Amino acid sequence: MSDDVMIAVDPHKASNTAAVPDPVTKTLTGTARFANSDEGYGRLTGFARRWEERRWAVEGCRGAGRSLAQRLVADGELVPGRSSQAGRPGAGVLPGPRPQDRQARCRVHRPGRPGEPRRALRGPR
Repeated sequence: MSDDVMIAVDPHKASNTAAVPDPVTKTLTGTARFANSDEGYGRLTGFARRWEERRWAVEGCRGAGRSLAQRLVADGELVPGRSSQAGRPGAGVLPGPRPQDRQARCRVHRPGRPGEPRRALRGPR
């Protein structure tokens, strides 16, 4: 099997679905679904062991996939985009407003008088 693969995981409340595309042909070389439990985690990591050089792409590292990404990093797996302290509660969360929040504030509209067009408010720069 090809070395250096990316294992993509789509986490949900009850299960985690893993897919492994071939790095050259982009065809799937392996797919599987595992329960979102301790036993399922063991099966997921067992499934991944067939690839020596592997990286993980966990969807929703700040949401549904956060606990999975933190657990993988704590076990020594490479999860790009996660800090080395991902096993620590609160790791990976940036303090203060996110860039998306700032953009959203710029799109708030002030209602005008009846018959007037709506005017966009400008957020802080």
